[in-house]
Amino acid sequence: MNISSRLNYLHEFSNHRDRFGSNPLNIYYSQPFIGGLYNYKKQRSIQYAQYNNSMKQYCSEIADIQIQAVNLFMSLFASKLAADLSHKNLLISDSLLIVSKALLDNGHFTEYEYHQVELQQLNNQYAFENSTKNYRKALRELAIFLNKMEWTNDKIEVMEPPFNLPLQIDEKQASFYARQNNPFVLSQEKKRLKAEQTLFTAKMDNRFNGNINITYGLNQYADRFIDAYRKPDYTQGIVIGVQIPIFQWGINRNKLRIAKNNYQSSIIEIDQAEADFENNVRNIVENYNHNINLWFVATKSYKLSQEQYLLLSHKFRSGKVSVYELASAQQEQYSAMQKYYNAIQNVWDSFCTLRKATLYDFTKQIELKDLLSNVND
Repeated sequence: MNISSRLNYLHEFSNHRDRFGSNPLNIYYSQPFIGGLYNYKKQRSIQYAQYNNSMKQYCSEIADIQIQAVNLFMSLFASKLAADLSHKNLLISDSLLIVSKALLDNGHFTEYEYHQVELQQLNNQYAFENSTKNYRKALRELAIFLNKMEWTNDKIEVMEPPFNLPLQIDEKQASFYARQNNPFVLSQEKKRLKAEQTLFTAKMDNRFNGNINITYGLNQYADRFIDAYRKPDYTQGIVIGVQIPIFQWGINRNKLRIAKNNYQSSIIEIDQAEADFENNVRNIVENYNHNINLWFVATKSYKLSQEQYLLLSHKFRSGKVSVYELASAQQEQYSAMQKYYNAIQNVWDSFCTLRKATLYDFTKQIELKDLLSNVND
């Protein structure tokens, strides 16, 4: 159905005459005999899917912004870890250097061993300076992203991300919300509906059908603008057209065959894309559940490595530990710190990726569209 209104103006320069033509109301309706209701329902479903997908796309874009913020914070947290550890090790190595000088003077240390301790102290100082610079850079990038430039002037305390995430995420639940909410899945559904509509249209073109067109309008012509809207004439019309495919010479049959092949190809492509997406969701869930276990292991390992290094530094003062054991313990400490950070980062990366894929917050047990609505309210 189409409803319109028009006004035409004509000026004759030779006669200096104006003509106005008005069409205040015109209603046009067209309906095929067969398939009209089907096409209407399909078109309505496509429009609903498009509208629904726009809201999901908005939530997905918000989730992308949140992922960027989390990544920037994790970079800040990594630089803070490195800065704190290097500063702690620098203080310990300063005291160990004094002890090593005394051992050298008393003949309990070779000059090579003393230089090894001195080299370790310089490496710790280099690591501290470098990590401090990286920390300031990471803080500045996060502050710019969040529009919190005052953070760069204040003393900000960067804490370890609290462990308030689910210990395990159910794969079936994640798959359910992914199929229901993800814009990619919804776009695939829209493609499926369009493919079905295209095939149906091709079938209708190859069969007996017809159209009924109904028009109703008002029109008037006058020399003055105000008269163009007075006492308009009524026009009505009904046109019925019939389509009967008689002589096709195989052309329409070939078109229908091509349409069926295109439909089958589209459905196969859509099914494969959806299967790949669901498999990707399962992989994310599996990675998350696996990384949760690594988080606990890495946390304990990092804490133990710091205790071991501190214990060896005390034994070093009494000459019970060699320089090489001390250096090895410090290297293990940095390695444990990196594993600790990687475990935390991987958990949050898996969680945020899954949150975007499903548009569902597994911590608060709420969909993102409802969560964002509550925030806006």
